[in-house]
This record gives sequence, structure tokens and C-alpha cells, in this order.
Amino acid sequence: MKGGCIRGYRSTVSSLSLQLTEASLFINSMRSNDGRCGGVGGTFNPFNMTPGSSTCSLESPLSCVVGEISARHGACSLTDRRVHTVSNLDLSGDFTVVHRSVVLKNGDSIVGCADILPDSPSAEQTFPNVAEFSRYDFRKRVASVLQMEMGRITILGDSPSPAAGGRCQTVGYMISGHVSTEFLKSVKTNEKMGKFKESHSCTRSAGVPFKPGTRLLCWMFASVCLLPFILH
Repeated sequence: MKGGCIRGYRSTVSSLSLQLTEASLFINSMRSNDGRCGGVGGTFNPFNMTPGSSTCSLESPLSCVVGEISARHGACSLTDRRVHTVSNLDLSGDFTVVHRSVVLKNGDSIVGCADILPDSPSAEQTFPNVAEFSRYDFRKRVASVLQMEMGRITILGDSPSPAAGGRCQTVGYMISGHVSTEFLKSVKTNEKMGKFKESHSCTRSAGVPFKPGTRLLCWMFASVCLLPFILH
């Protein structure tokens, strides 16, 4: 991956996966917020590439759907520890994979999933619905509050999402590089945020809790920062 850091993920594994020795690895568009894998969406394909293309390979990664990891690297072993270097996944920018999900499949059946979480400083901003959400305007306002370049601010993959029964929106974002926790908190109610200023009438998200019964997959992401993405 390029341009950021990830900490790791929380995951859900089905009983079927305990009987498998390998599975296909994908990155899907959404997080598994419910602690299960029903809401992960389709395979992450920001450039509208042809799924399952015969020209997709490790030597021709630009011919692949971004989220089709096994199409480039082969099946993921569930019994042996392996290292894969994936060079064309972005951690920052409009096509970030952060706040999306890693999915294991056996054929068309999902046997495991995990959320990709940021290791860089991150926050959520909850505000009343706006008619049209502008990613550029939001990032520009956050950059103005934090007195930094707009390029350091990435809106996370599942944003904006509905909040407070649909009356409000929540936008998650992360910062490349260091910023103090208190300075980041100042974004919420700063007047420079304008229509994106956090409102007391909206429910503030406290983050997604770990669900009972979830456990880590037998392989995990190593923390990376401005280095190639490593899968274990």
C-alpha cells in the first residue's frame, strides 16, 4: 500500500473456514460493522475494471480489479504463514482501502472478513445532513483548522454514512503524519467547519465496538507506514 499507515483489523470467521486449507482473498468496498460479513459490499473496484480478467496477473497488476488480491497472488493459505507484497493498494487519497474490509471466500461463499483500520490519527465528524457532500470542501476546511496541507487529509472509505436516524451524516477521516489528539478534537466545533461543524442534535459515534464471538484470523496485517502493504 502507499501513502499511509494501518493498525490492523477486527475479524469474523465462519465455522466453515475451520475445515478449509486455503481461500481466495479480496478487499471489499464496505466495513463489516455488524460483526458479521453481510454488509461488506462488492469487491473494491474504483477504476471499473473487468472482474476476473484473463490479463490480470502479478506481472500485470494494472489489469486487475484492485480488490481481487488472489487473482494476482493466488489463494491464501489458512494453514501456513506467508508474506505477500501488494504494491497497488492506496492507504490515503480518494481510493484508500482504509475503512473497507478484507474478505476470505470459498467460491462465492464468504468464510471470513475483517475491517481495515487506520493507524494514523483519525476522527469522525457528525453534522446535520447537507444537500450535496463535497469531499474537496470538507478536506479543505479540516486542513484550514489544522493548519496543514490538504493532501494530508484522507476521507475514509465508508464516508459519509447516515447518523441519528438519517437526520445527520458522519464522515470519518485520517491524517497522514503527526497531529496532537487535542488539536484534532478542535476540528469538531471549529467555526471554520461551516456546514460540517459538529452539532449537538446529532448522535456522535463512539466507534465500532468489538463484538462478542469475534476472533482474529490466523494471519494478520503487519503495521506499515509509507511502505509496501504486507499481508501475513
